[in-house]
Amino acid sequence: MKLTVVGGGSTYTPELIDGFARLRDTLPVEELVLVDPAADRLDLVGGLARRMPQIPGGQPPAPRPSNTAPGTRKRGTRQ
Repeated sequence: MKLTVVGGGSTYTPELIDGFARLRDTLPVEELVLVDPAADRLDLVGGLARRMPQIPGGQPPAPRPSNTAPGTRKRGTRQ
């Protein structure tokens, strides 16, 4: 399952990722995309989330930070 967290730069995001890791057997998240308009917060929280300790018996999905919503593009770029 692919999951997108809108507001992924929030300080609550690491706790959310920890919850996904603990529910790995019942909620198989294969890709986690963090979306937030504040690129600096997104970089900080995304970096922290990537370094979170692994949960025994499972691995949390590696978050992929993005400051644009899926299916949209930044101004001045081509798709």
